[in-house]
Amino acid sequence: MTNQVVLELNKLTTGKNLGKIGVAFIVDTYSRMVLRVLKKGTAKVGCRGVKVNSIYYDSDEFTKSDLETQVPVFYDPLNTGIVYCFVREQWVVAILREL
Repeated sequence: MTNQVVLELNKLTTGKNLGKIGVAFIVDTYSRMVLRVLKKGTAKVGCRGVKVNSIYYDSDEFTKSDLETQVPVFYDPLNTGIVYCFVREQWVVAILREL
């Protein structure tokens, strides 16, 4: 479901709906019902990843140019292992860093 949510968030954000209205509606409804936005709305990408609710998440999509930038973040309170970050005009999955 994680990859599907990211794909649909990207489609809905960029306006590129590929004709999968039903799937987009389901994922959009799921996202609106479950995913939460941070109180600030954004989080800063640092050298250890993005910090959300005192937990660091990392993604292969983060590059050096993303460091110290504020990015919009959605998190799923039912799955604290992942967050969704809007980086370089697309939604990416950031995974909980190992402790």
